[in-house]
Amino acid sequence: MNPMKSPALSIDVPSKSARRKDSIQSGSTVTAVRPEILLVSMQTHIAELMVSVRTSAISSWFAPLRSILIICRDITAEAEHYLTMPLAVDTLKRLENTTTNVGTCSKMLMKIAKQFTNTPLTTCSQELFESTTNNLAIAFRALVSALRMTMNGLNHLSGQSESNASGRAISPLIATFDSMSISLPASNTNVLSTSAPTRSSPFLSYAHKNIKAYPHKSSLSNSSNTYEDSESGSVRSTSGSKNTYTSVSAVPPKPSLVHTNRHQIKSARLSVEDVTDRVARAIQDLLNTIRENDADSNTIHSLILVVIGHTNTLVLQTEHIGRIVVVLAEAMGSLRQALVGLCMSLRGLGEKIQFAPYNRDLRQQIANTAYDVAKHAKLLLQELQ
Repeated sequence: MNPMKSPALSIDVPSKSARRKDSIQSGSTVTAVRPEILLVSMQTHIAELMVSVRTSAISSWFAPLRSILIICRDITAEAEHYLTMPLAVDTLKRLENTTTNVGTCSKMLMKIAKQFTNTPLTTCSQELFESTTNNLAIAFRALVSALRMTMNGLNHLSGQSESNASGRAISPLIATFDSMSISLPASNTNVLSTSAPTRSSPFLSYAHKNIKAYPHKSSLSNSSNTYEDSESGSVRSTSGSKNTYTSVSAVPPKPSLVHTNRHQIKSARLSVEDVTDRVARAIQDLLNTIRENDADSNTIHSLILVVIGHTNTLVLQTEHIGRIVVVLAEAMGSLRQALVGLCMSLRGLGEKIQFAPYNRDLRQQIANTAYDVAKHAKLLLQELQ
């Protein structure tokens, strides 16, 4: 069999965008969870890239590779932003070293990808790809850890006083995440319907047709919840310069707040529908693969990581929505709790399959757990209707 060649395509590396003029002032409090969100996205795209490389699907390299390079650019820009601040010498040194390592590893990955764009994909080149990608993943985790320590240090120094004062500048990364979580990007020209999804939706058609091959068996009543709705008893208003909270039982919501929440729900639904469709496609790929008797255990494990990555993204997005729209917090919280537990179970099964790739009972457990993920993701989407 002739080795598969990649199409004559070039890899367009996104140019470094102009930095925002706004910067985080010394008295601002920075939320340390943001780098973790990038880490989840990075893990998802790396898993997608590895699936493409291991299956010689060279034409599908480019989407995850481009996403990886964009994430590296974004987190590097964020780290360089903090390097301009008056921090401790050891903190600056660690942040500088980890930032340099991510830049070096991402450039190496891009170089190797270009090298094999028009050449046959061999076992040696696959191993080189995996080794380089693994180095990038290690460097990226180290940078996330350094950023988290830096942010925690800034929060401690600021004492979290007047962190939400009017006119506070916001870091580019935080602003990007917040806008993506609750509204459509300004550049998105595809206006999707905000009506309830029908069976023609890719996600719902998947849930009703494709996952029937593996009947539902497992129960999710004992899942542990790591995502808590700390604001379930209050309504948050963002119309003023400061966030204000009012009791739901004491004061009825203002018309402007109701309008804002409706708009946010509609906008958030579009984003959640996109993520649930990605969850569905990832689960379908996983089910198709585990049906193959000769499926490689590494491929199965990588597909499981893709499912987990998209599911984690769904959990993060809906957690943010639940804090904005109080009436959705309780129902969505229980579904997120189930999804978090399922992801933990799926991760454990993914580790087991590497040592027993042809165990039919283990594959059935993976299929059942994936079915549960699809079911709860669908229910989570329906909460936004």
